[in-house]
Parts: sequence; structure tokens; C-alpha cells
Amino acid sequence: MAVAMAACVYTELTAIGCADVAAPDGGWVKRDGEYVSVGCDGVRRSWHLTCNGSDWIGEFGDCNDEAATGSSSGM
Repeated sequence: MAVAMAACVYTELTAIGCADVAAPDGGWVKRDGEYVSVGCDGVRRSWHLTCNGSDWIGEFGDCNDEAATGSSSGM
């Protein structure tokens, strides 16, 4: 009498590093490994973030606000 044996394999996948950063409206993202630059189209405004484990360290702003476009009201 033959006995069939089945092997059970458990695999766990863990993501390493930071997720991709979404570009802000009117902006762009350039990633180089654990570093990312975020900027606004048409103006010289950018921010830089660094990946620490699975978290981005740093913040970036809004490309549609008054400071990013260089415009101001009340003129």
C-alpha cells in the first residue's frame, strides 16, 4: 500500500523600502533609490525626501498654491 505525503510550504513576502511618491498636481517626482525629489512644473521649487526603513522623511508642498506659481493676489 502506497502512502502519498504532501508538503506544505508557507511563504511570507515583506516589502523593503519606501513606496513610490505620487507627483503633486502640476508637479513631478524623480526617484533615485532611497532619495526622491519632488518639484513643480515651470518654476524652480523642489523638495527632497529620504527613505528610512519604509517611511519617507521630509515633506513637500503644493504646486498649485500662490508661492509655487509665483503669483499673488491684490495687484
